Amino acid sequence: SMLLAGGICLCGIKKMCKKKKNALLLTIRAAAMITAVEFIFGLIFNRDKRVWDYSEMRGNVMGQICPLYCGLWVLLSLPFVIYYKWKMQKKRSIHR
Repeated sequence: SMLLAGGICLCGIKKMCKKKKNALLLTIRAAAMITAVEFIFGLIFNRDKRVWDYSEMRGNVMGQICPLYCGLWVLLSLPFVIYYKWKMQKKRSIHR
């Protein structure tokens, strides 16, 4: 399930980066998307198995997501956003 969630997130980040947007804004949007995917997958796949459990973390939502990890998703999203923005820019310059 996490492989599927990761694939969805990477495809989403790549799609977001196709539009000309600020890298910081894209990074925040990517982190929000990852958090949403984590929450949905948590509700579907993690309720009984408890692969992750944020219920002890401050500000958690149903033990599936929490602000600390949302912040970490921002940090982890940044390299992917930078890479995809660079790749899209390079692709545009080749087609000119």
